[in-house]
Amino acid sequence: MIKIKLILLICLSVILFGCNNSNSSSSQSSSSQEEQTKIFNISSYDITVGDNIQLEYNAPEGALVSFLSNDITVAEVTDAGLVSAKRQGLAVIEITLVISGITKKDTCTINVSDKDITFIDYQNESITLEVNEKITPALTVQPSDIDSSGISYKILDTDIADVDAYGAVTGKKAGETILEASYKNLKTSINVIVKAEETIKVESITLNCTDIISLYQGETHQLVYEIKPEDAENKNVIFTSDNKDTAVVYPNGLITAQNPGNAVITAETEDGKKQAECRVEVKKANAKLENISIDDVILENGTSKFIQVKITPENAKFSNLKVQQPNDSVTITNADRTLLLVTAKKQGYFSRINIEAENCEPAENTSCSKTFDIYTYDNNTASLPEYLELAEPYNMVMPDGENFKIYMNFEKGDKFNPLSAVNYIPFNSVIDKELIAVNTPEVAGNGQVIYYSKEDGLIHAQGIGEAMVEIEVLRNTDDEYYIAPVKIPVIVASDESQIPDYYKICPAESIVIDNEQELKNNLILGSKPVFVYAAVTHQADCLFGKVDAYKIETSDKNIIDIIDGYAYAKKAGKAAITVTPNSVYTVDNKPVQASIEIEVK
Repeated sequence: MIKIKLILLICLSVILFGCNNSNSSSSQSSSSQEEQTKIFNISSYDITVGDNIQLEYNAPEGALVSFLSNDITVAEVTDAGLVSAKRQGLAVIEITLVISGITKKDTCTINVSDKDITFIDYQNESITLEVNEKITPALTVQPSDIDSSGISYKILDTDIADVDAYGAVTGKKAGETILEASYKNLKTSINVIVKAEETIKVESITLNCTDIISLYQGETHQLVYEIKPEDAENKNVIFTSDNKDTAVVYPNGLITAQNPGNAVITAETEDGKKQAECRVEVKKANAKLENISIDDVILENGTSKFIQVKITPENAKFSNLKVQQPNDSVTITNADRTLLLVTAKKQGYFSRINIEAENCEPAENTSCSKTFDIYTYDNNTASLPEYLELAEPYNMVMPDGENFKIYMNFEKGDKFNPLSAVNYIPFNSVIDKELIAVNTPEVAGNGQVIYYSKEDGLIHAQGIGEAMVEIEVLRNTDDEYYIAPVKIPVIVASDESQIPDYYKICPAESIVIDNEQELKNNLILGSKPVFVYAAVTHQADCLFGKVDAYKIETSDKNIIDIIDGYAYAKKAGKAAITVTPNSVYTVDNKPVQASIEIEVK
């Protein structure tokens, strides 16, 4: 009996040992098919409710990849690894990677926090209201979809005005004070002006136009308006044309006939939106050309200027102005029937330009063509400036009455060169760049709507709202002069759709390096530096905002360095010179660049 029990015990041990070996073998096999390894590049992410992020991971070619969130109420994940934050909390994302029968897994954590206000700023510098009048100043809050009830408001002088919990201001007595809005460490303010008396409102407007105005192409007519009552406080009038191809009207009421047809010119008062209309009929020009006159042009390299060609008589018959392009030192384009846009592309050039009125009928002893001269110069041969002025198009008022502003796209992080908007008078003047100051308004909390970077010399969009760029020349202690600043209004929009088409920076189509062979032949150790010339081609139908400036870079500054546009050979070797347009936009968002490789010997 004892022997039987011993035999059974031995058998049972053998069976258990075999099972254990079987389980161990199965476990080892499973382990070889599934491995825990490092797949994610980043092990944790901090994001805000509503945000989306793309997970970063390494996966061999041909691998099957899938993702799983342990809490989809906090964070969801797509098959492509795109995570969407849903609510505050913590979620773990698991990645599974299968290749050649082997499964690998890894995890990362997603920490989701609630939205919070990151930026506040009043959209205007001041508001004006009357006693007992109530106004809520426009306040920009970012993110735009967040509850702004936590913002607090304060009037510094409560004898002049009061403010309620929602930011609405009520005038109490004549005077000026400041309204402050704050949220945590964010703060912004706006001037509050309370008027004592009620302003006199506009009641009507009339034009000196009793019947249809008949004009030939090129002719002009000055509209004169009358506002009643005569002592109305705001007499500003906006002129518009319903057919700008036929007739355009400028802010002062001057009508210019363009092409045969009919148009209606409307004068509307800024106060009260009172209107008066005038009908215009434009007939085909048929007078003989008596004279073409145009002034000579002096331009600094890289700048542009609109040139008006004077045609006598205004209704002289011709189809178009044809301009000879003399060389690559300048480009000339037709802006409209008698307006040219001239851009200097190279310095130190003299060009004699021939302009011709095509298909014209000249009067006796009259030519259909005229020559004028263009001089381009560099800053090394210029004199000191006397004052600054805004360059085209920044000093223009558009035909619809809108002042030309700079629009920037916050989402794209737009930039622009502030000095491209300024002319120095006289035109051949120059100043030390160290004496130029570009001022942008400070905004509490999240920084600025825009800011000026000394590193690249550009204005950058950083927030949404209105701002003002101020460019000035500082006092020079040696020469004791001071130049008053010029101001450029800037609007930063949140997306592309909010920017009017004609305000956008003209898209760049291509760029070429003009003097490739000169660079290759003359960049030699011990030789003089060589200036890099490049030409930017823009979208053909652009009128305003063309930026012909470009950025120059090298692949190795130890071999070739770029200083103020000049390429310097520093040591033997190969390096590439690359030029990129400064234009914010490119056609179809395609990269625009030109590059050459140079061997320095």
